[in-house]
Amino acid sequence: MDHYLMRLSHFHKVHEIELKASQDTVDNVIQLEKSLAKLGNPVSVNILDESGSNHTTKAWSERLNQHNVQGTKSAVYVIGPAYGFGSHYLNRKGLVKISLGSQTLPHELARVVLTEQLYRAACLLQNHPYHHE
Repeated sequence: MDHYLMRLSHFHKVHEIELKASQDTVDNVIQLEKSLAKLGNPVSVNILDESGSNHTTKAWSERLNQHNVQGTKSAVYVIGPAYGFGSHYLNRKGLVKISLGSQTLPHELARVVLTEQLYRAACLLQNHPYHHE
């Protein structure tokens, strides 16, 4: 995990924030919103959720490039807590839902997969030889 975070930091400023998970989905939303408020605007919020869209590596890179072109100050990728954020939050306007696949992953593994995909996408945008087509 740290390996990909270090590599990704060559292309983008990276911050990892871990929130205290709760069985109360409303509490999870409140914690997330407080963390997002500290980042300022504009912020793009991408939540990993099994109902989200699957992305190819090229789609990940296009998403990163879109953040750059639009001048997004912070692109946030959220791995939801075990009890989630609730459908009322996940269905709000402007929130992007992304899936790492239809299987359920432990949070630690999802963090590694997400970080590696973001690094791979950044490499693709920079024509770095890490990604092969």
